[in-house]
Amino acid sequence: MVVQHAHRYIVLHCTQLRTCVRHITEDLLTLKCPACAVAFCDFDGCWALTCTNCTSQFCAACFARPQTPDEDIHRHVASCSKTPNSGVYGSLADFNEVHRRRQQREVRAYLETQSKEVRARIVRALELLFKERSITVQ
Repeated sequence: MVVQHAHRYIVLHCTQLRTCVRHITEDLLTLKCPACAVAFCDFDGCWALTCTNCTSQFCAACFARPQTPDEDIHRHVASCSKTPNSGVYGSLADFNEVHRRRQQREVRAYLETQSKEVRARIVRALELLFKERSITVQ
């Protein structure tokens, strides 16, 4: 009986850990189109992006989309508070830093929803990825 309970406990925690790690890596750390959720990794210097999958336009800094079909996303991008230079263009370093900060905020917020034990396990499991991306969770 004790062995069955211990086994269920371990399986539950392994399943929960896998779910948490998957959520962080696939949902929080992967850049996706806000309209169709297809991942993207290209940034050519313009904060106004067009998804190659669904052709939706969106801001590369905050993922905002035009309010109407005929609205040009460049208008939003030019005044977006998330772009470092409040302009339409930025460097790859700017793009990476904007998303590193966003990802760090989102990962921290998600970890706060987990128990201390689960949080520690997640951090251990993703320690190398967090270090590689300069994401601090403490």
